[in-house]
Amino acid sequence: MIDRGRGRHAYQAIAEDIRGAITRGELRSGDKTPGLREIREQYNVANATAQAALQLLKLWGLVEGRPGAGTFVRIRRPVINVMDSMTVPGPDGTRRTWKEIAAEHGLLGTQQATGAGAEAVPIEVADAFGIDAGTIVTWRRRLLLLDGQPVQIATSYYPPHVAEAVPELGRPERLPMMAPALLARAGWSITSSQDRVLARHPLTDEAETLGLTSADPVVETLRTCRTGGGEVVDVTVMVTDGARMHMVYVFGDIHH
Repeated sequence: MIDRGRGRHAYQAIAEDIRGAITRGELRSGDKTPGLREIREQYNVANATAQAALQLLKLWGLVEGRPGAGTFVRIRRPVINVMDSMTVPGPDGTRRTWKEIAAEHGLLGTQQATGAGAEAVPIEVADAFGIDAGTIVTWRRRLLLLDGQPVQIATSYYPPHVAEAVPELGRPERLPMMAPALLARAGWSITSSQDRVLARHPLTDEAETLGLTSADPVVETLRTCRTGGGEVVDVTVMVTDGARMHMVYVFGDIHH
């Protein structure tokens, strides 16, 4: 019997059940997964439902078909990061950590601070801040990894008055706490954010850092974070290996 709660169709419930087995490590990278016949028999569903479940698992990037052999767990499967109701960290910095998100998929998530400094702001970041192009702003960069392999380059920018009040943001070493918590401590509590997302090919340095070719797709997210008063205090540009991480945005309460 499959759980068809939350208004799910049978094929969705089946796909989530198999995804759960992959996440828990019951099915590991390279393992054979249930095929059409096994799904039909195990879940007592029609062939069309079984096909839809497999198609959904392939869409999620979790499994791949091998002609004449069956369906297998992808060796490099993506992490799916669910952003509930577009939430951002509260004043205490509370949120799921990258390590926790990766662990939900049976992977080790780590991150490295790779640099910080001050430079003329990129035009798209200047536009997000509402400042003149060429204004000097503080930046810091970090690299997110899965099982030691880079998957995302994240560069955060801060306006001069914020960087002056929170000097830790301009230093290359690891922060003593999450950046939103540092900002909140200084009086800038982030209460909302807006994401602009696009797909493109990586720049040369991005491809080298992420271990990609120039033809591989990356996803660029420009996140603009605001305080309750509407002031933009953090603009972060994230360049992600599109095959290794998927972002799922949830609006409102979908569980009831």
